[in-house]
Amino acid sequence: MRIVHPSTDELWAAYLACRFRSLYAPYDLPETCTTSELDHPRDRPGVVHRAALDDAGAVIGVGRIDEQPGSAYGHAAQLRYFAVDAAARAGGVGRTLLGRLEDDARAWGCVYLWMEARDEALGFYARAGYETLGPGPTKWDLIPHHVMGKPLTPNADAASA
Repeated sequence: MRIVHPSTDELWAAYLACRFRSLYAPYDLPETCTTSELDHPRDRPGVVHRAALDDAGAVIGVGRIDEQPGSAYGHAAQLRYFAVDAAARAGGVGRTLLGRLEDDARAWGCVYLWMEARDEALGFYARAGYETLGPGPTKWDLIPHHVMGKPLTPNADAASA
């Protein structure tokens, strides 16, 4: 498995397809849910996209962070559109991808990472050290979310350098 930035048009299309099939297709939501204004242009300051690729190069996990220097949490980032294909779950893909995005946030100087997590993801994030902070929105009047977050401690490698 490799974690990459979806820099080519082909990889970007596969990244968005993974987003759709993992996050929206199970709820019969339209493909228009797959992107937001912060995806265009896809390379911009304060936004990082990451894709997890399997050994054959297929996108099996996706995630984005948005830098929020003046947030209520201090210099923070928000995790968005995070998903791993159902067939690739429980194999460490999500934890590896989340760890890379946490490192990306640390590289910006962020001290906190937060997200609006779906019910089915609460256990995953709790195992990664995130706390439930309260209820979040119910998106599309269909999918309840919960606000979760955690302080980002300095990376052990960076602290020892």
